[in-house]
Amino acid sequence: MFEDILNRLSRRVENMLFRAVIRRCRLTEGSGAMIAQASGRAGETPDDVLIMHHYGFDQYPLPVDANGRGAEMLALQLERNLVVGLPPMDRRHRSKSGVSVPGEVGLYDDQGQTFTFKRGEEAVLTTKVLRVVATEKIIFETPEGEFTQNVKIGGNLEVAQDITDQTNDGNTRTVAGMRSVHNGHNHPENDNGGPTGSPNQEM
Repeated sequence: MFEDILNRLSRRVENMLFRAVIRRCRLTEGSGAMIAQASGRAGETPDDVLIMHHYGFDQYPLPVDANGRGAEMLALQLERNLVVGLPPMDRRHRSKSGVSVPGEVGLYDDQGQTFTFKRGEEAVLTTKVLRVVATEKIIFETPEGEFTQNVKIGGNLEVAQDITDQTNDGNTRTVAGMRSVHNGHNHPENDNGGPTGSPNQEM
């Protein structure tokens, strides 16, 4: 008798939980929830599957392709007309995630954009255009920063210490050093050959 109860319970759970492929998605009015049409068990394509998302993370699954491949999820049929889907995954684009060894974690999309936490405490963000919107200030707390190419600044540049340019050509003169040389320099005067005084307008 106990075995029969377990068998019935097992069949009921099996009927409730099934693997589904997301055919297409839509947002509810106000973008409060993601609703999917899914194909799972033979002959069934529920249209109002509520996709559950982890708090703080969001995604809009791609529709199925011409070969019927799409994002996959586990669907749970709570009631006859109520099916919810656990957070989906899309194996079509898994190879683009940037994750390559055990322990790594990443975010990715179908365009090849990735944000990967690599081993060795390195985080790598790969994209074409990175736009950071901060309405007050951006603070980078690091002992050293590096840009490998050009930098454009639309406003003023304030530097608390010093600036050195043309370092690839071996220059070691700083802006403060050049200012000091200029402010204290003198040179022969054309009229009587004597040296001029130091400049009366300092940099």
